[in-house]
Amino acid sequence: MGNPPQNTIIKHTNDAWALFGQGSYDVSDQFTLSAGLRYTDDKRDFRVLQYGQLWLDIGPEFQPPVGCTPVDYPPFCDPLDEKIDVSADKVSWDVTADYAINDSSNIYARVASGFRAQSIQGRDVAFLEYPTVADPETIISYELGYKADLVDDRLRLNASVFYYNVNDMQLSIIGGATNSNQVINADKGTATGFELDLQWLINDNFMATFGAAYNDTEIKDDGLSVVPCGSTLCEAWQWRDENGQVSIDGNPFPRTPKTNYSLTLRYGTPVGDDGEFFVFTDWVYYGKIQMALYYTPEFETNNQFEGGLKVGYRNTRNNWEVALFGRNITDEDNVKGYVDFSNNTGFVNEPAIWGIEGTYNF
Repeated sequence: MGNPPQNTIIKHTNDAWALFGQGSYDVSDQFTLSAGLRYTDDKRDFRVLQYGQLWLDIGPEFQPPVGCTPVDYPPFCDPLDEKIDVSADKVSWDVTADYAINDSSNIYARVASGFRAQSIQGRDVAFLEYPTVADPETIISYELGYKADLVDDRLRLNASVFYYNVNDMQLSIIGGATNSNQVINADKGTATGFELDLQWLINDNFMATFGAAYNDTEIKDDGLSVVPCGSTLCEAWQWRDENGQVSIDGNPFPRTPKTNYSLTLRYGTPVGDDGEFFVFTDWVYYGKIQMALYYTPEFETNNQFEGGLKVGYRNTRNNWEVALFGRNITDEDNVKGYVDFSNNTGFVNEPAIWGIEGTYNF
């Protein structure tokens, strides 16, 4: 009986530390200015400790790196030159101006910067490929909003509009003809939209919440292209160049819904002096989502929704609860992800699930 196949073993470490602070100043009884500052230092290392069986079986057929011979390559001579070592540091900040219109409402404006450290993707080491590294990305965002407690404090309203710009935006290329997983940088990414949420205590027994959001996103990099549809079984609506690639300049962010809505309803009625019977339902709806970096109808979803239900009894004195619950109660088939390699494969949500749960808090 021979030895079992050898696994790929890697070591990926991340060390980060930060200093931050925030302060506020009341310019007047109605007007407040707030500001924050943060310094972040991030270091990431990647090293292959052992090459998998595929390297052992096929690797010697490849040209070894300088300083290595076919005898010791692999796994004893590291084609990655021992280690990938990347680091970055950045100062980020935010400034907020808040104006109280009256005791129950205010408007605000906020400008903020952000930082995301470099990323290393090493999955492809198991498939005779080298890791990829994406440079750090930075973001600056602008937000204008309104907050209010209305209808004798029974209705809470939060609304905002926003715009943000990402420089050196990190993206993942997944699949393609080689079923690879690589990280890349796009020159820029922009988003414009709004968010709205309501909390309404209709009466002492009935509570409703509602949320809505709109996102208009765009990748901006006229020199960035990817290989679409590694399976060759999807349409890939975009024009392909001589290398079979399509530009993703002007495309929306992947896996970002254009619109989404949420709704919850809760009704509760007292039972005795220390109990409550309640009914709760929650629903979510997603508009158009382009899952891939490129356009193709097979990997685009629209009008997906899912709902839940919970009916139970809660004892407020002794902190326990028992309830009948259901998830995806209408048994929707919603696509959550995809694979464009070899075949058109989609990952779907869980089917309808019903059950009984008990909870005790102590």
